[in-house]
Amino acid sequence: DPRMDLVMLALAGRGKNFDNVLKMIDDMVALLGKEQADDDTKKRYCEGKLDSTEDEKKALELRASDLEKALADAKEGIATLADELAALAAGIKDLDKSVAEATEA
Repeated sequence: DPRMDLVMLALAGRGKNFDNVLKMIDDMVALLGKEQADDDTKKRYCEGKLDSTEDEKKALELRASDLEKALADAKEGIATLADELAALAAGIKDLDKSVAEATEA
């Protein structure tokens, strides 16, 4: 960092007047304070975004779980209806067979 080089040069020169060095140090401290404030603001923003994203993720996972349950229920309903339809079709065949036998006799 060129600023540190300048500080080191001023210290190595053993000059009696450290006003420039002290001013540079004060400027660095002020700059670091501003950068820290900016970092804190960014951190709060990112934490807020993470929280809202996690909430959204949980809501989507819950919705997906609900949809999976609804899909399973629908598949079970379809299977039940298919079994009932097959039983009705077999009943109709038996009835047709009975009617055919009754009309033949």
